[in-house]
Amino acid sequence: MPAELMHEHHKIPRSAKGPDHPSNLIKICPVCHNAIDRGAVLILKGHGGRAQAMVDQYFPRDLGARSRLVELINIQAKSWQKATARDERPVVIKLPHETYEKLKIFASLLKTPKGRKMGVSRYISSLLIKFVEDKSRQS
Repeated sequence: MPAELMHEHHKIPRSAKGPDHPSNLIKICPVCHNAIDRGAVLILKGHGGRAQAMVDQYFPRDLGARSRLVELINIQAKSWQKATARDERPVVIKLPHETYEKLKIFASLLKTPKGRKMGVSRYISSLLIKFVEDKSRQS
């Protein structure tokens, strides 16, 4: 797959205080990136078997790829559980590729309060929080 189509994924997600260090970043295809998020949602809903079946369908002959994907799904689910314990709720949204790429550009122009590069998820979260706060004040 061409490099420009690959997604950057944090092995230990930012929500679990994962660093932006290259040792924590991997390039994965959009399908696998979606599978990680979808699989984590299934696990959190108590459907671990469905998550495993999904992974098995993606890689029916590659046991190594299946085990790596399952590992990433489990890490994602655990980080979301920790975030939920902090009174945050993970949300998975589907965006058109073009919209995601524009958000990635906007986010890259910003820094977090700690001076880290802001990712798309954090950028969308900050936009939604501000929107809800503004609407709440108007009510």
